[in-house]
Amino acid sequence: MTIPNIVRFRTTTNPVKHGIMVCLILLQCQITFAQQGIGTRVVDIVGNRIQIVMDGSVLKPAVITFLNAECDAVDEVSKKLNQISKKAERQGLVFYGVFTGPKTAWKTVSEYASQNRFSFPVIVDGDENLTRLLKPKTVPEVFILGKHGQTLYQGGLNDIDNGMVAAQRNKAFSSNKETDEKCPLPPFDNPIETPAYHQHIAGLIQANCVECHRQNGIAPFHLEDYVQTRNFAPMIAYVTKERIMPPWKADPGSGHYLNERLLSDHQIELVQSWVKQGAREGNPNTAIPPLKVSTSEWRLGPPDIIISMPEPFDIPASGPDIYRYFVAEDAIPKDLEIATFDFKPGDPSVVHHSNFFVDYGKKARKMAAKDPKPGFSVFGTGGFFSYWDKDNTAGGLGAWAPGGNPIRYPDGIGIKLPGGADFVFEVHYHPTGEKNPGPESAWNLPCQ
Repeated sequence: MTIPNIVRFRTTTNPVKHGIMVCLILLQCQITFAQQGIGTRVVDIVGNRIQIVMDGSVLKPAVITFLNAECDAVDEVSKKLNQISKKAERQGLVFYGVFTGPKTAWKTVSEYASQNRFSFPVIVDGDENLTRLLKPKTVPEVFILGKHGQTLYQGGLNDIDNGMVAAQRNKAFSSNKETDEKCPLPPFDNPIETPAYHQHIAGLIQANCVECHRQNGIAPFHLEDYVQTRNFAPMIAYVTKERIMPPWKADPGSGHYLNERLLSDHQIELVQSWVKQGAREGNPNTAIPPLKVSTSEWRLGPPDIIISMPEPFDIPASGPDIYRYFVAEDAIPKDLEIATFDFKPGDPSVVHHSNFFVDYGKKARKMAAKDPKPGFSVFGTGGFFSYWDKDNTAGGLGAWAPGGNPIRYPDGIGIKLPGGADFVFEVHYHPTGEKNPGPESAWNLPCQ
């Protein structure tokens, strides 16, 4: 199987500070959060995947307003919500409307949002996860979650302006105003008695699994509808209970990380209950819309620079895993300031992971020249790069593994790369039993 890999970069014309290399290699930065919904993955009513507070690689305070379509008090304020959401956006916050409570169905909420012309992301809390984490007692009720995990504001919409102003400075605000007219919510202390796919499970699967388990995804089977999910229900129960899936190696007790992939205890228990009760489908008329998946060749849009493997590499049908270095000579001809980058494997089924390096000493190209096949294979890095040598003429630039997100640095943060370097891919291949030619993989550098 012939696999070229491509990396893409996007540069920036804005001044940038040097990035922390270990953070780039790990694909996340260490940031501790409170267990209050930070990082929770959800899907809105039009199929967009959202991670609360984590907007890509940028942390933004989240304004979460709990709503219910059957509450008259929500009807009275619904016209104001667009105005509030636009003000939140101008202040650097993200506004979400979260519909919760009994009889909350995707179709009902979608119609309600359409009637009120909501311009902000609307989420149906079908698995009740956000509701159980934040514990609202009424609707409408607002929570503003700060970038560092704390609840900065909890209260009504009548004092949300002051709450958002304080959140800009990462300060908490306690309102003295009497709360708006509200509808009480029942307690959410007991497990969902009879969970069903469309009402309770589909949103969880789409937010946490379908990114990989879909057509043209990197996973070996699909979880895009009820039948596909039901067929793998016992396996899903096992791998979620054991925290094998979603894939996340950090121990849940070690703090929280940007772009983490974790299900809450409630979500895991909900999946166990659904499978034990026969993996019921529920009402298909309440089905969640399909997850929106970018059809763009690159997830961050057209890149400024694309660095590809210099030539294809054939993967045999069988045999041991292959670790191979490939050198794109003079791939960094001029100084760059890297703002984002992405990687695209030519055939995701055989690419286990990839690491990236820049080589100013041109040692890797000399090693590749001695090998009759494309690239070269050595133990470790073969000496062209050392993680411990302060006199390195090469450096690590990042890594990719299945399910990994593109790297996008916050404004003003990036990596300065002097010109004159070769670019080196290290790729770990896993033979799959088939031998046939395939497209090259590539590194995409959105760096300007």
